[in-house]
Amino acid sequence: MANNLIEEKMDSYLSDLKSVEKALDSQLTALSNSIDASFGAFSVMIKDITDMAVESTNGFVSNQTRSKIGAIGAIVSKTASMAGNVYKAKKHNEALDKLLITKREMAEAKSSELKKIEPIVLRVHDNLKKGLMNEGSKVYPLKDLDSKEKWTLLLDRMDKYLDMYRTSIYMGMVISYLQAEYQAWLSGQQTSYTMRPDYYAANVKIVELLEQSSQEKATSTFIDVFEKEVQTLSGSTIYYLMDSQLSGTVLSMLNDTYSLSRPANAGLKNLIKDNKAIEDYIKEGNELEEEINAGPSRCYYSYTYTIAAAIVFIFVRSYIGLTSGWYVFLAFIIAFIVGRYGSKRNELLAETHKYNVYLKSIDMKDKSKDNAGHVDFPKMDLEKKSLIKAAFVG
Repeated sequence: MANNLIEEKMDSYLSDLKSVEKALDSQLTALSNSIDASFGAFSVMIKDITDMAVESTNGFVSNQTRSKIGAIGAIVSKTASMAGNVYKAKKHNEALDKLLITKREMAEAKSSELKKIEPIVLRVHDNLKKGLMNEGSKVYPLKDLDSKEKWTLLLDRMDKYLDMYRTSIYMGMVISYLQAEYQAWLSGQQTSYTMRPDYYAANVKIVELLEQSSQEKATSTFIDVFEKEVQTLSGSTIYYLMDSQLSGTVLSMLNDTYSLSRPANAGLKNLIKDNKAIEDYIKEGNELEEEINAGPSRCYYSYTYTIAAAIVFIFVRSYIGLTSGWYVFLAFIIAFIVGRYGSKRNELLAETHKYNVYLKSIDMKDKSKDNAGHVDFPKMDLEKKSLIKAAFVG
């Protein structure tokens, strides 16, 4: 009943989110032009996430679209530019003084606007939160989802809550960040040192909310789908599987690496089809497994090589008639040296292999975070330079 009431107001919520997007775009464009070009990244991200919420009202958003949204972090990281770090000490400090004046003026002009739109976002957020938690708490027997039509009806309904809620939570995070920055600027500080929000941060909060609603650990239920023949799925687990951003978020939370196999159930196979986060993880998990399996054979080859070298040496000496005790003794000495070299080489190969496996597992986690919308925002040099130090160091 509660969700029916929420669904009746979906159009109203979407209208509210679009009005907030317009207001935030105005602020972020002004900040990008006057303060720091990377503020424009927030404007792009808010527009994309709002567009996805709009698309969800017309039916389930495709995994291809979700993957494009999830990959925005990589684009922003490369294109967001920063200014102000090219000055020498004195010029740099003068530039920061001027920048702070501009920041104060911007904060004075824009703070009241944020206070107007914040309640709108909070109202939408709180209402959609109830709907998302209700969807996440439901349990679905897989035998009841035995046709594409049933899956479509289910996903169309669930998707609206997720995409609109994610839009509201991310908008709220951007507003909180801007408020912290404005307060710092009005207090005479260059920055509040508040973490810049990205999609990944919003998706972590969504996963935590869904864990609370289903009373299940996201990583456990997610992995079970690939390792066991599950008979039921919670709404939360369906969300983790249907949305590539949430898939990437859950995969980034795994303490260990897994070599995942695609589920046998046809409905589940179709659910994760074209899910970039899962596809990337399966591919890299297989590569990691190959790396692990290849390690012992390379180390074994090192032993074989050194033993073979010693045997060949003794055979050659014997073949040409050098069979005296002296040459046999010399052969064993050389074989011992070669064997020691092989042993050390084997240890080095083992350590190198171990390190490569470690790096690969880190890459898998980082790739999952990127698929969940993680952004490496470039940092601006906002610290004043010591003129005395600059005089001596240059």
